[in-house]
Formats: sequence, structure tokens, C-alpha cells
Amino acid sequence: MSTFTDANGMDWTFDIKYKHIDSIKRFCKDRDGKPLDLLAILDSGNFEVFVNDVELVVNVVFVLCYAQVREHFNLADYEKSMQSEYEMFPELKEETEMFKAARWFGGLMNGPALEALSNALMEAFLNFYPNESRRSALKKMSEKSKELEKAQSEEVMNQIDEVVAQAKGKIQAETKKRMQESLSGVLSGSMPESSDASRDPSASGS
Repeated sequence: MSTFTDANGMDWTFDIKYKHIDSIKRFCKDRDGKPLDLLAILDSGNFEVFVNDVELVVNVVFVLCYAQVREHFNLADYEKSMQSEYEMFPELKEETEMFKAARWFGGLMNGPALEALSNALMEAFLNFYPNESRRSALKKMSEKSKELEKAQSEEVMNQIDEVVAQAKGKIQAETKKRMQESLSGVLSGSMPESSDASRDPSASGS
């Protein structure tokens, strides 16, 4: 079983079984608007691209977790929370309860939850793959892909740090140069003459 935690701290568990194939095909559409065929994706082995499509990932996992969604989704509470959205988009109120539940489910996902959900779906995909040797190869490829992605992210961060350090150095050098120019101008300028009284402390009026 694959597990992830949503933005509210709730844990969800799911796996992919053959019975889900038709349900996903009926509920989920690919980018071309066609029914999503998980078997075709598994046959091609090209599911790295699929799990990076946020909308598809959330919709697929919604189908896989539908039994749990029914336990937690409260239509009355949802309707209350959607009043402002209904004012802007009245057509949302006419959606079926399942689509409302799907919208509620999507509302539980923030950045970290989406990352955890994608990783869990990838794990479920790999566990569902029927060929053991191919499954092992795909798991290793997935691990290497994550390592490469991490290395690329670290390289980008290092480059950002380097650029920031260079920028700071230029700013500091420019600031120092301007301060030296300003100080030099003050020191080289003519000082105002002091009054007689200030030149001779002993002087006093008669």
C-alpha cells in the first residue's frame, strides 16, 4: 500500500488494482481530453511524465481513495465553505456530489502534499506493474531519476548562492568606492575659517 499525508495532516492509503482501470478511464481525462488508460501508460513505461501532471495525479488518486473520501467528505460542510465560490461561479453548485467531493479532495493538497502524493502514486504504479524483472528495473530507474533530480536541484542552488555572493561583492565594492570618494571630497575641500574668538580662547569683549 502507498501512503501520503494531505495538507491537514490526514493520512491516505491506496494501491492500484485491475478493478480501478475502468473507474479511472471513466473519471479521468488526459491532456488531449481522452479517457486516461493506465494500462497503455504501463505498457509504454512512460509514467514519469504522467506523475508530474498535477491535475491528473490528483484525479487518479481521488479515484483510488474514493472509499476513504466517502468516509470524510461532508456535503453540508462543503456547501457552506463554497458560498463565495458559488457567487462567482454559480455553475459549480450544479456539479454532482462526486465532482464536489473531488474538488474538496483537491483542496486538501498543498505543495508538500502534492509531492508526497506523486511519490505515492509512482510507488503504486511500480507495484502494479505485472512483469517482476521490468518492475525492478523501473524501480531502479525511478530511484536514479530522483537522485539526478536532487543533484540538479543542488547544482541550481549552488549557482544561485554563487550569483548572490558575486552580487554582494559588487555591491560592497561599489559602496566602499563611493564612501571613499565622498570622504576624499570632504578632506580635500576648504575648511570654513574659524572666528577670532574661536582662534583665541583668551579673547573677551571689553
